Amino acid sequence: MSRFHFLILLGLWLAGGPARAEWQMVDGDNGTSARIINANGHELKIYRDASDAIYARLQLADGLYSLRPDACPTYQVDQREPRNTSINTTGCIIEPNSVEFILGYIEAGRVVSLPLHEFMNGSEIHYRFALASGGYQATKFSLSGSLRTLRTVLGQDLEILPR
Repeated sequence: MSRFHFLILLGLWLAGGPARAEWQMVDGDNGTSARIINANGHELKIYRDASDAIYARLQLADGLYSLRPDACPTYQVDQREPRNTSINTTGCIIEPNSVEFILGYIEAGRVVSLPLHEFMNGSEIHYRFALASGGYQATKFSLSGSLRTLRTVLGQDLEILPR
């Protein structure tokens, strides 16, 4: 190994390696949302719609997979209870390359939602999903920094109650 390559590797090691994905605020069709893209190119977005419902949307990387239309993916924050339904125990909203879950409804400046609380205070979220072609895939996202970004997107004064 040349001295030049050694210095590059040493610099990456000292800097902690490649940059980690971070939560960002983005503007889109649904207003401002919190978004993170993982190493696989999958995107997780959380947003508040005009009727004060809060959604989590998993968007699969372009062209890789198509979701099975009759099977809601499972998501699990850290080692907590896995879920595959929205807050009101209804299913999810599945499109070929994305799925949405309702995390809660804002009423009088507060939302009662254990899943939203977990998204904001967890370390990592794992998704497992059935493919239209058969079989399963899994992906994960860091939740580091989600609290700050979600507070900004959803409202600093919003009271979030786990139950």
